[in-house]
Amino acid sequence: MHSGKNPKGGRVPIDKLHDRNAARVCNMIKTNGGIFLKIGQAIAVQGAALPEAYQREFKNMFDDASQESWSDVQAVIEEEFGASVSEVFGDGVEKEPRASASIAQVHYARLKDGREVAIKVQRRNLAQQASWDLWTFKVLCDLVGRTTDIHIQGIGDYIMENIMKETDFENEAANSMRIAELVKSDPDLNKRVYIPQVYTELTSKRVLTSEWIHGAKLWDRDIITGAHNPSGETPEGMGLKEADIMTTVIDLFSSQMFKWGFVHCDPHPGNMFVRRLPSGKPQIVLIDHGLYVSLSDNLRRQYARFWKSLLTGDQKGLEEVSTAWGMKTADAWADTFMSREKKSEPLDETPEEKSQRAISEASAFFGEEGLYPRELIFLERNLALVQGSNRFYDSPVNRLGMIGRSAMLNLRDDREVTFAQAMSSRWAMFVLDAVFYFSRWKQYMGWGKGFEDELKEAEERMAQEMKDSMSGLWEVDKEAE
Repeated sequence: MHSGKNPKGGRVPIDKLHDRNAARVCNMIKTNGGIFLKIGQAIAVQGAALPEAYQREFKNMFDDASQESWSDVQAVIEEEFGASVSEVFGDGVEKEPRASASIAQVHYARLKDGREVAIKVQRRNLAQQASWDLWTFKVLCDLVGRTTDIHIQGIGDYIMENIMKETDFENEAANSMRIAELVKSDPDLNKRVYIPQVYTELTSKRVLTSEWIHGAKLWDRDIITGAHNPSGETPEGMGLKEADIMTTVIDLFSSQMFKWGFVHCDPHPGNMFVRRLPSGKPQIVLIDHGLYVSLSDNLRRQYARFWKSLLTGDQKGLEEVSTAWGMKTADAWADTFMSREKKSEPLDETPEEKSQRAISEASAFFGEEGLYPRELIFLERNLALVQGSNRFYDSPVNRLGMIGRSAMLNLRDDREVTFAQAMSSRWAMFVLDAVFYFSRWKQYMGWGKGFEDELKEAEERMAQEMKDSMSGLWEVDKEAE
């Protein structure tokens, strides 16, 4: 009624309509809970798929979900440990949760020995609800795969298998300890990143106990960047720089993708805390380690080469990687990662042809069944969440350039590089830096919002093209009726 070639007109202004519907959808997601909340979190950081009203409404999806009753919390602990809450944790457990999310809620406690801990208690009926939600998603993927040329039939199974791992807190504890060891072994990150200690003796399938973290959440911008006043006479900020914070965040996840091949796939702002070190620099504390993907050494190198080829314009490298992934061309992934506008559509294209082109482009994105690395689905989610945080801080760092340099650094031993190739890579990164700093200058002069917002505008134009395609298809269907 509000868009397309022949809008019929609505009874309310479009902005008011978006605000109202965003609130309705947010309410529905919170009421349903479970896996629906993960969809809400994705919406909160997306750049262009839905109007900005949805981002504003959904920002509290990260740790402000509906709460389980204290009786349900007690029941889960008793079922897991065969003892009451006070017998397991003592009398220092707060009944009101400090945070509540899609999988579980967190209660603060002080143990008898004085340790401050976070007790993460899974929602009592989560496993059953999550399995039904994911089964529905799997059926929809299979249906789309059978009725179109988009090869996603097996993707639902893969996503279901990995997200269900989040309901096993012993698996989360193992992930947490593994990433902690990787961070400690990295001299560049071991001071800038911290992984809270897990107390395995107080952890089970549905209850996880870890060290309590005092700090600000990643999007608590006023606290993080506010003036630092150790005297305590006024509310104390951390006095930290946005660029330092986002540099650490991007360095951490670049190392996971290109160096370790062990990737945290839910880095939303509720899962990262910020602390101020005595040096005056930030430390990122990463929590919630239920969802990881492991990359084979071959896939890790392919992914690094994909990024290097993408940023340096190495078409041959892009085609080699895309062929290995079962794709006819690398254009679909390149457009997505770089938010590049697609080639203009033919002027005489019919709505049916436009719709078929959209399906063909989606099919190119997923590639040939059996060759497409399904891990890429979660890697793309990781990148989207990190991009959302960089945009939140008004693009203080060149995210694409940092990711590209990390990819190149971890490919140094991959093959011999000629002097010409090395110089070409340096020149490409120099140009990308120049584009970024020009965007920063425009932002400083008040002529732009930042590099990530410019990418967002490109995403919006791409999204609008898809909406127009769907609108045209709708008009054809109406005419057929």
